[in-house]
Amino acid sequence: MNSLFGIWAASVTPFRADLSVDHARLASHLRFLLDSGCHGVVILGTTGEANSLSVSERLELMDRVGEAGLPVERILVGTGCTAHADSLVLTSHAVELGFRGVLLLPPFYYKSVTDAGLFESCRRLIEGVSDDQLRIMLYHFPRMAGAGYSNALIARLVDTFGPVIEGVKDSTGDEEHTLSLCSNFPGLSIFTGTERLLPDVLAAGGAGCISASVNVTSELCRRVFDGLGGAAAIDFMKQLRASMEQHPFAPGVKLILSRTGASSGWTRVRPPLVELPDTGAKTLLGELSEYLNY
Repeated sequence: MNSLFGIWAASVTPFRADLSVDHARLASHLRFLLDSGCHGVVILGTTGEANSLSVSERLELMDRVGEAGLPVERILVGTGCTAHADSLVLTSHAVELGFRGVLLLPPFYYKSVTDAGLFESCRRLIEGVSDDQLRIMLYHFPRMAGAGYSNALIARLVDTFGPVIEGVKDSTGDEEHTLSLCSNFPGLSIFTGTERLLPDVLAAGGAGCISASVNVTSELCRRVFDGLGGAAAIDFMKQLRASMEQHPFAPGVKLILSRTGASSGWTRVRPPLVELPDTGAKTLLGELSEYLNY
């Protein structure tokens, strides 16, 4: 098995009433996840609303996570931005602080970009960081980013930069695509973005999942990863994921945390996201009532 594997939560980012980052609550949540079955966590990803935070806010968040005494070797940091200079400063800082690696979203906004352009973006970043400790998890989410990493591009990056390219997080939700990555790149850590595909990905030699819903289902997902609970646990895990997919992930996860953590402050999101309306909240909590022991 590759060195990067397991159940990883794509962590949400908690906010105070003024929508500044609640660093203390984030540290507490990350510690909870790492103590509740997660092999690791991802900060500043899509679920973490990273693109609603400024570069300075993201740098401070990394600093504060490191200062909280959390095991940074079990934390990946999302550092991909539209501007090369922003990606470079964030990635360099993550490496300097000793984080396990970075989750690299390709430059977004411009559509129909070529593999050559995306390769050049990665090359400039890797050479700009210029540190042997850099490890990159390629973040393939073309539906959201408008650009993605083709198999040909992944192969070229691996051939050129070797161990710097450690894996791929495939958030397409397309089982055929994820399994093709497992088959074509057995030397990489291939993660699915949905635990719905976790059993098949593991069977194909994949590494595990990096998922938003793991924020609230970490113990169950870890049981499935460890081969415990049988078909009943797998079915229950898939059922919970299917329920959560019916709602925007960051608001939905935060709503659940507000109930399980007894703190309404968890529900805050930054515009353009909005909190789940009452009807959506009641539906989601009702669907998850068995897991939440309501």
